[in-house]
Amino acid sequence: MASNRHLVLLAIAAVAVLAAVPLGLPLVVDVDGDDLSRDIADTAKVPWWTGAISLAGLMLWSAAAAICGFGAAAVSDRRRGDARFLAATAVLLLLAAVDDALQLHETVGPEELGIPELVCYAALGVAALAWALRFRREILATRLWVLGLAAVFFAGSLLSDFLTIGPTAAEDWLKNSGIAILLLWCADTALGAVRAEIEPLSELRPTRAPAAATPPPGR
Repeated sequence: MASNRHLVLLAIAAVAVLAAVPLGLPLVVDVDGDDLSRDIADTAKVPWWTGAISLAGLMLWSAAAAICGFGAAAVSDRRRGDARFLAATAVLLLLAAVDDALQLHETVGPEELGIPELVCYAALGVAALAWALRFRREILATRLWVLGLAAVFFAGSLLSDFLTIGPTAAEDWLKNSGIAILLLWCADTALGAVRAEIEPLSELRPTRAPAAATPPPGR
């Protein structure tokens, strides 16, 4: 009953948020509710494939965050450290996804709020550094080389952006490659935590005794 109640509350919250954004936000700021809810390609009257790779990157961000979130929920109180680590990772990935989707660091911050792009990048970097320092033990217990490879691609994307090296497609390729590798790291890390959770339980299951040998028929 409690789990059903939680699911109902989550469904109501999701429906309320999806309704409040296009209906309530235009009452506060000068935006069109239809522009908020409609597909960007249809609204801008551009080809359907416009921004397809960018949308794929957002899907990868979301998938990585979802995997970490479900992993945190699947781990019990006996592994609170893993649960906090996965939950914090999911939150950090969601922040990165929202920033990437709404172009907070590139458009909203500099043009709408007057915050330099470098400051926006620095804020994201501080959040990532705080996460890394807080959960350094948990991170070191994962496949660190996969996370490091993702960081190399992200660093290449940032350098390409700041130094304007190469075409924009190359910068996006580096970024999306980093997200894809990060997704693999998240999946491997969450799976490892869940396996560590269920392995002791499987060892406690009683094993079925072997069936007694059938005596040979009498002669």
